[in-house]
Amino acid sequence: MKTHFNIVFSFFLLVLAGSAQAQTSLTADWRHASLSGWQQNMETALFDRSSYVYGEFSERGWYPFYIPKMNDEYHLNLFSHRFNPTQDFIFYRSPNGIRVSGGELNTVGIHSRVEMKNLVEVRDGHNITFYALQENNFGFQRLYAKIGYQFAGFKHQKFGIEHTISEKRTDLDIQAYYQIGDEQNGYIKTSFALNDYLNNLTYRQIKFDFGESYSDTSRTYKSQPGLLQFQAETPSIGQFRAQLSVGYQFETDSEISSLTIENVGFRHREKTLYYGGLLEYTTEFVTFGSIYRHREGEVKRDSVSGSIFNPRYTTDQSVTERAFYILANSDDFFWESWFWMNLYEDNQNGERIGETSVIDRLYNHEEEQLLIRNRLMYRPEYSGILAGVEHILDRKSFSSDLPNFDAPLPDSYHVLENKYEDSFAGLNQRLLVILGYQFHPRALIEAGVGIDIDNDLHATINGARYDEAFVRFDIRW
Repeated sequence: MKTHFNIVFSFFLLVLAGSAQAQTSLTADWRHASLSGWQQNMETALFDRSSYVYGEFSERGWYPFYIPKMNDEYHLNLFSHRFNPTQDFIFYRSPNGIRVSGGELNTVGIHSRVEMKNLVEVRDGHNITFYALQENNFGFQRLYAKIGYQFAGFKHQKFGIEHTISEKRTDLDIQAYYQIGDEQNGYIKTSFALNDYLNNLTYRQIKFDFGESYSDTSRTYKSQPGLLQFQAETPSIGQFRAQLSVGYQFETDSEISSLTIENVGFRHREKTLYYGGLLEYTTEFVTFGSIYRHREGEVKRDSVSGSIFNPRYTTDQSVTERAFYILANSDDFFWESWFWMNLYEDNQNGERIGETSVIDRLYNHEEEQLLIRNRLMYRPEYSGILAGVEHILDRKSFSSDLPNFDAPLPDSYHVLENKYEDSFAGLNQRLLVILGYQFHPRALIEAGVGIDIDNDLHATINGARYDEAFVRFDIRW
């Protein structure tokens, strides 16, 4: 089934790319950052739960921070490979685009991410929209898409409906939205989605004919999950610009049970929320900005009548990110400085946890992270060689507490590292050397090689200070 889906998916991409109409020339503006890439990641994570490493029934959060196989440089590697908020601003302002990023996660593992957005005008005021994402890392094995119809016949207004494409019928979503304004001149957009709207129907059929089942576990929603989102961006007001993004998934209440073992099941309730804001001040040569982003999720598990399982606990995870940035440009040289101050909180409280939880204990864990990125790039005005150098520093500290453990814990006790071995280091940093080619202001490729400067040497080539590598490709039309 997966092979057939991949073939159809790839063919669909080619058809849409080939049928795209020429758009207004969009040159790159490296003076701004955006929340749009982060918001799209949040929506995708909530729509495509089955691609998560722990599966769609997990209580370990809807956008994972700690995952199996990760080493202590996992987050540093993703931060090095992926496009940043400045590149998100350029990509999401384009009606059409494809971008690819990938790199090493450890000696064997590879991270890859392919993202495509496409708008096809089928007639005046009537558009077909398409978004696709392939992502492969330790947290996600994802092949996701959504296709939609958009009516833009009214001045400065858009109405649309979108439907996701997934390998599982239980993971399909449908969303309607309304937008006034546009990305170039400021806009307000609101949307509402029905998540997993075929879930109950599908699992009823599975129980009736288990021989065709792809799962030995069923989920029955007692209330239909729904996701409400709001996005807004101001036009440039003087030299100021602001952006806001909010998403709230109404509390879901479901019963998860085994299809193969009698009297095995539990109640699963979940709440999710994300919100973020951006404010920046731009002059001719320098931009000063700040970003605030927050995501959280809470899961409550309780017993159900007749089950041999009897859990009664709550687990919640949240990530809060605060950033300050400076973007400077002079002729063909561009400088970026990013200072991220992040807080990760992970708590589990209650009783009878071990029956259904990934981590079999009560705990409270808090982790602070400082991420600093400084990058100097040479970018030609039209086409030519790209070159740059970048330094990234990742400093972390933590505090772990076991409420039901009477003896004092050593300062070095990290409750999550006991589950995810070698996943934490207090300091990681590397130097990146970047080289590429810009074919056009809207098409470029660049690759980077990391040089180890923290003396951990996760990977070596003939004893050299090699510290992972990556490649990025971006084209817009």
